[in-house]
Amino acid sequence: EVLIVEKTGHIGGVFADAYEGARQVSSKYITPYSDLRLGPDAESHQSLDAYVAYLEAYADRYDLKRYVRTATVVDVSKTRRGYRATIRDGRGTTVEAFDRVAVCSGLHQAPKVPAIPGSFTGRLLHSQDFKDPSLFKDQRVVVVGCGETAFDVAHAAAATGAAHVTLSTRRGFVSVPESFGEDFAPLDCLIANCGTHCWESSWSRRVGFHWW
Repeated sequence: EVLIVEKTGHIGGVFADAYEGARQVSSKYITPYSDLRLGPDAESHQSLDAYVAYLEAYADRYDLKRYVRTATVVDVSKTRRGYRATIRDGRGTTVEAFDRVAVCSGLHQAPKVPAIPGSFTGRLLHSQDFKDPSLFKDQRVVVVGCGETAFDVAHAAAATGAAHVTLSTRRGFVSVPESFGEDFAPLDCLIANCGTHCWESSWSRRVGFHWW
C-alpha cells in the first residue's frame, strides 16, 4: 500500500510551475521512464509543459493517480513499529501510520537570496518568482549565478529587449551546449555512454576505477 502526498494538487511539482520557455536539461533518451519511452518525433529536449504532459500520461497509463492525495504533511515522528504522519487537507487533519516514509520535496522549495551590502533601488527578483520575460524589456539586468536557470533568465532578458544584461558569477565555469546538432547524440548521452561506460573493462570494474 502506497500513499503519495502532493501539496500542489497536480502531477509535476515544480516542473508544472516553471517560467515561460523553460526546457529540460536532460534529453528524451535519458529523462523518460524505461516503460514509457518518447517517440522519434519528440523534441530532443522537451519543454517543461511537454514533460508535465508526459508525466500525466505515465500516471494515467499505470493508474497511479489513485495513490495521490492533495494534502500537506505537517509532521512525521518515529514510533516503535514505523512512523506516524500528520496530514492536513481541505477536510481537516488526520494522523496515519506508515512502515516507511520517503521525503521527496526536491531541492528548490525555499528560495535562497544572498545578502547584498549597500543600497539598491531597483527590483530584486528570485528565479523562483520569474515567470514572464517581458518584465525585462528596456531594463538593465544583472543575473547572479551561472546554473541552467541563470542562463535561461539571462537569455530571456536579452531576447525580449533588455537594455543591458550582465551574468555575474563568483568564479569561472565551463559552459557546454546541451546538443551539438541533430546529427550528434545529446551531451547527456555522450557523458553516459562515452564518458562513463565505453572505457569500462573487467579490470576497471574490479579495482573500482570509476568511483575513484
